[in-house]
Amino acid sequence: MSLSLSVAACSGDSNYSQTDANQNAERVLGMHVNPGQNWNMTARVTATVSVNLGLDQKYTVAVYDQDPLFNPEATFYAQEEIAEGGTMTFELSVPAALTTLYVAAYDSKYRSLVERVAVTDGRLTANFGGGASAQSARRAKESDYEGSYAKSAGDYLNGLDEDDMKAYSTFTDDDLYDNHNTLSNKYWDAAHPSGGYIGDGDGAHFRVAAGTSITKPFHINGHNESWQNVIDGAVIYVEGTLALGTNYTLNGVTIVVAKGGSLALNGTVNMSNTGRFVILPGGSVTGTKGSAWTVANGADCYNAGSISFAGTLNTNGSDFYNCGTINVTTLNNTSGGKITNFGSITAVNNSGAADAYNCEFINGCYWHYTGDAGIGQLTMLENSRLEVDGRAEFTQNHTSQDEPISGATPNIMMANSVVKVHDCYPTNTIFQGPSTAGQVAIVAITGKLMVGRAMDITQWDNCYFDWNHENVYDKDGNKKTLADEDGVHGIYSGVNARITKYITEATSPVSIPAGDCTGSGYNPGGDGGGGEVPGKPAVWSYAFEDSWMADYDMNDVVLKVTASGSDLKITLCCTGATYPLYVYQGRNKLFGGKEVHTVLGAEGKFINTGDTSNDKFAKRKAYTTTVRKPVNFDPATYDLWVKSPERDIHLATQGEEPHAVLIPGDWKWPEEWTCIKDAYPDFVDFAADASHETNAEWYNNPVKSLLY
Repeated sequence: MSLSLSVAACSGDSNYSQTDANQNAERVLGMHVNPGQNWNMTARVTATVSVNLGLDQKYTVAVYDQDPLFNPEATFYAQEEIAEGGTMTFELSVPAALTTLYVAAYDSKYRSLVERVAVTDGRLTANFGGGASAQSARRAKESDYEGSYAKSAGDYLNGLDEDDMKAYSTFTDDDLYDNHNTLSNKYWDAAHPSGGYIGDGDGAHFRVAAGTSITKPFHINGHNESWQNVIDGAVIYVEGTLALGTNYTLNGVTIVVAKGGSLALNGTVNMSNTGRFVILPGGSVTGTKGSAWTVANGADCYNAGSISFAGTLNTNGSDFYNCGTINVTTLNNTSGGKITNFGSITAVNNSGAADAYNCEFINGCYWHYTGDAGIGQLTMLENSRLEVDGRAEFTQNHTSQDEPISGATPNIMMANSVVKVHDCYPTNTIFQGPSTAGQVAIVAITGKLMVGRAMDITQWDNCYFDWNHENVYDKDGNKKTLADEDGVHGIYSGVNARITKYITEATSPVSIPAGDCTGSGYNPGGDGGGGEVPGKPAVWSYAFEDSWMADYDMNDVVLKVTASGSDLKITLCCTGATYPLYVYQGRNKLFGGKEVHTVLGAEGKFINTGDTSNDKFAKRKAYTTTVRKPVNFDPATYDLWVKSPERDIHLATQGEEPHAVLIPGDWKWPEEWTCIKDAYPDFVDFAADASHETNAEWYNNPVKSLLY
């Protein structure tokens, strides 16, 4: 307060009433005190937290204002201990303006998972259902999924028997020369008996014998009597080497590559109509740079061997099953195809949106695109990994534009599966993790999450995102923030409402070892975390005016309270008054019963409220005392008050002017003789609205030049 007011008050003229104080506030603040204004900027929240992480230990649960995985300076409002498999309920105080909070569970090594939780009717609920992996890294067992996702070579041989194929008639380059480079089936021979084409065996099925190389170009058709292509109407069983050169078209042909056999691509090869391939274990496909191999009609294909060449493999529309190794430049499967992988796939890219739109991806092991790729309907089986080093374009899993999502078909992610991409570009995409306690799946985004609207991405069940939720971008790559919102359904807030569970590999309790299917693993050593719960404890600031006729610079006494375990630390920060003032907690004087100027060590001065070049001001170190924390400590009802010669100054209640207020956070007070309405321009509008819907966080928007 000002010296002139202090002198007047010291004269003994303290016969003021609350009505006088309210009228003074209206003059000084230039506003009418709303009779419904209660000045309560905090809220009491009941939290219920369950932890089922699969680790036999106790956990520390902390509740934050920001995600502590990405904001090490986040503020926590509560810390509680909970045992594995337990559920606990506790109360905490938070800023009333916060409608979402972050709940973290830390194990003994301070490894953590985090959930973003909405506060609804004063309650929040968090359920940590994921767990650390006790499984070793392994190739996904196809037998685990027999009858569902896993198949065998027999399912793709379509009744062809390998012993029978070993008895097929052989052919050589000389046969091709003698017969005009044409292999015919029996139906062609029947129609052209004088054609002189090969007719050994059944005339439809041929063998490239071990040790034989076919290098000359040839043609073959798989027709029936009606000249229709049929599956396996022509079969070539390869034990040696079959070279397929430029502009090959194999109409209705099945190529089966046996153990030790090899296809050598050198150009563009189209397997049209019912044409398809089956690569058995030990068989291989190689090719010169730029080769392209296309299954044009969607016939089922199978690889249990090795396909490796710098070119394009397009199993267009095919049900393509891989339990071997694939390493190509481009791997496409458009036109409603499906790729099931129980082996290893490495490619640079695919056809992007076209693949992502209508191809089903089932991954039971390791799948890696080193560039950009489109990912369609996705199922990630246990211990599997999908990586896209560039931009991953995920297509729609639902078509509804409204809430709730209807007709949704999510991307399924089973226990210990990991999808890791650089930029994530989803459209109407849902990631659903396991629902079983003790299981998690992880989506890791190392770059941007790019969406056209908030509903482009949704997270369900125990799917955790390793992603900094500040990195929200539109489809054009423009970063979006809360400040960009033009309504409640903005991109930034909408995305953050749909992704609610967070993890980081550096601090993860989930440990997935490296392996054939898990790649480099996820936190494979099981380390991470640190030696303490991150962040800083909540600070509650109490600002007092010492006179009925206040000037509302709100710095006559400023106290800051922080909970520390079973204690409260109470810090006297400043005094902008010349009255002798004493601080009480209930009936007990604090700071050893000393007057505030004495406590700070500058009698007769304004302390820590102005420039010390003016001899009325002094700068001193704040002083902290420690007291026992009350059970169920609530800063809004904590009986912390100041005794002035004029009055006992308790927190302002409903209908009173703001002679003392509790402000959530480590608040910075105005300089001496600077009214709070000038230092914090939003304060007046907040004070005029008893609903607290206007400028509820006024204390976060100061004019910094007017603060001490």
